[in-house]
Amino acid sequence: MSKDSQGERAIHRDLSLTWSEQLPNGNIITSGNWHKNTHPYKVSIEQKLAASLNIQLRDELTFTIGHENINATVTSIRQVNWDSMKPNFYFIFSPDSLTPFPKTFITSFYLAPENKNTLNTLAKKYPAITIFEVDFFLNQLSLILKQLTQAINYLLVFALIAGLIVLAATINATLDERRHQSALLRTLGASRSLLRNNHLFEFASLGVFASLFAVLLHDLASFALYHFILKITYVPSLTLWVFVPLIGTAIITLTGLWSIRKVVNKSPLSILREH
Repeated sequence: MSKDSQGERAIHRDLSLTWSEQLPNGNIITSGNWHKNTHPYKVSIEQKLAASLNIQLRDELTFTIGHENINATVTSIRQVNWDSMKPNFYFIFSPDSLTPFPKTFITSFYLAPENKNTLNTLAKKYPAITIFEVDFFLNQLSLILKQLTQAINYLLVFALIAGLIVLAATINATLDERRHQSALLRTLGASRSLLRNNHLFEFASLGVFASLFAVLLHDLASFALYHFILKITYVPSLTLWVFVPLIGTAIITLTGLWSIRKVVNKSPLSILREH
């Protein structure tokens, strides 16, 4: 076991211990059985810590609490959801195992924002209690998520701008070829409206596919950030899938049509003479 392992860190610091008659929500027994209420000095251990310390079922562990030692037998190994907002513990004892020792109780309650001053009164009346305002942490987390989402949205905007620049450069590079093709089509009887409709379809199709691809990359980046780094669920934005393709298609179409406006308006004869 390395010095930086989870087990090494756990046995060299104070651990919060608890007892429970029932298996807590968010905990799954992966090995063994949950301890019986009638048998004290049984303990359940979290699976990653058990693997780090090489602890197996029916092993006997010694815990030092203050100046006293207690021995407990491992009856189960648990998988714990550490991402939940609920209290989680490495070790959970059977009832009556920790009876002789001092206890700290944990509870939670909802307090309306207009009653926040009640917390000051409560803290003054009971100075030994510790109060955590969960909404403060949630607001901070929400702010961080908004900033991360905005950063990814900026990348989406930059991608669209870069696409417009590439589109304009491509059109400019092929402008002579487009003029020559337009002149030939006009000579063969094609009308200006037909050419405009063809260009409209070309740039609108390009705008739709480019916008959808940009939104897809945006959602893939967001999913990777939320799922693999933040370990939270990512919910795609329906608004993004609707408005970005519409706006992106409109911008790309208008940009394309504006860039080749002279191709349609110029007479075929003058174009052919230039060539």
